[in-house]
Amino acid sequence: MPDVHASDPQTDSRIELERLVAERSADLLRTTDALRREVEEHRAANAAIERYQQQLRDMANALCLAGERERRAIAQVLHDHVGQALAFSRMRLLDLQSNAVFCGFEDDISHVLRLLDGCLRYTRDLTCELSPPRLYELGLDAALEWLAESYRTQHKVRVVYKGSDGAAGLDEEARAVLYAATRELLSNAVRHGRPANIHVALEAGGGRVGVRVRDDGAGFDVETSSASESGSGNRFGLFSLRERLAARRGMLHVRSAPGSGTEAVAEVPFAPGATS
Repeated sequence: MPDVHASDPQTDSRIELERLVAERSADLLRTTDALRREVEEHRAANAAIERYQQQLRDMANALCLAGERERRAIAQVLHDHVGQALAFSRMRLLDLQSNAVFCGFEDDISHVLRLLDGCLRYTRDLTCELSPPRLYELGLDAALEWLAESYRTQHKVRVVYKGSDGAAGLDEEARAVLYAATRELLSNAVRHGRPANIHVALEAGGGRVGVRVRDDGAGFDVETSSASESGSGNRFGLFSLRERLAARRGMLHVRSAPGSGTEAVAEVPFAPGATS
């Protein structure tokens, strides 16, 4: 009579296999759950980082706009008070110069007039440098034309400007951003590229408006500069400029190579006729 308690090797193997499969399945479920939690945490962390980055962009943009408003207010004070007072003083001195009572003081008065003329020129230049009236009174095109002329005169470099009437109606904030971008790009070109020629063009179309600045200077390695953009000098300027443009859903494109000059385009969205 066979032993009913005798083990069946096949049955034992099947039971052992089922046990191992159950253990591995449980391990796999635990691992899957852990990976799912890690992925969800990673997504949440990325979402938080993106929110913080946008908040930083908004904060940087707000600070820049506040700075623009402050510069504009200071420029207004310089023009309305200091500039006007200097101009009035000059007129009074001219009246005194023609007065017979002051005969013999002509040289002294002429000297003071020359000093006043210098102060007036400096005040006008400082006013325009802080916040050019053309930007708010005549628009971006006129302001960029003046900026090109200013760099041509001050830095003795050939700056060619090509304007466009396609940016008419651009809102005040976008004008300030693009003007500041052009000033930063021109400054970088003069300080670091030392070019003989710079071409500046205002371009509009395809739902965007931008400023293209191209020079024949020393150029630089864009990839190396981008990898260390948070550093000092022009790299930080480009980083700050990118962040400010990004806050306006704009972009900065830079193309350069050592010895081949630099071309940069700063642009923002623009729908002519749309209200801001």
